[in-house]
Formats: sequence, C-alpha cells, structure tokens
Amino acid sequence: MIIGSVLNTGFKIIYYGDEFPVHDVESFQLVRDNEGGYRMKFYKDKKNVYLDKEIIPQADPESFQVVDLGFSKDRNNVYHKYSILKDADCKSFKKKSAGLWGDKNGNNYDYKGNKK
Repeated sequence: MIIGSVLNTGFKIIYYGDEFPVHDVESFQLVRDNEGGYRMKFYKDKKNVYLDKEIIPQADPESFQVVDLGFSKDRNNVYHKYSILKDADCKSFKKKSAGLWGDKNGNNYDYKGNKK
C-alpha cells in the first residue's frame, strides 16, 4: 500500500527508496503530506510520530496534530519540526497571521521556530 511517498509492504516501510525504521508497520499512517507546499510529511504509528523519517521526540501519537508549516502539537507540547517549544501553550497554539504562530500567553514564533 502506498501512503504519501511511502510504500508499506506489510513487513517494512520504504521511504523514497530507503527502509524507514518504524515501530509498528500495521498502525503506520500518514498524518499530513506535503505540509505548506514543502517536502514535509508527518506520519505516525502507535508508538511514535515522524517528520519525514525521523522521530519527533516525546510526541504523543494519540493526540498529535499538525498546526501549519512545520509546527505541530499534542496534548503535552508544541513542536517546530523536531524541537519542543518549551514556553508554548499547546491548547491555544495556532497560526496568528502570515509568518507568525503563537499562543494566548503572547509566546510568538516566526516560520523558523524563533521566538519573537
């Protein structure tokens, strides 16, 4: 089965011709493909969340959602690509305007994940 740019053979995942080391092939699924027109693909299985083929550390697959352009969140954290944005409030974090993402507490970030 093809999922985004990934081939799931039922035994292993192939990503752009390379083996993709996922925890659980059966539960592996696409979360968001081609995020923002960039080659950013979010996947998850029952244990991990992946951006392209790297694990997003501490991301919770059950509550994970993509916000916009490399920003994502779960019930515990907000992420920019693979990094946790430590001060960001996960419940209120959203896109605020063109080139600006933030939360209700005034923690704002540019498209590179830099705090403003």
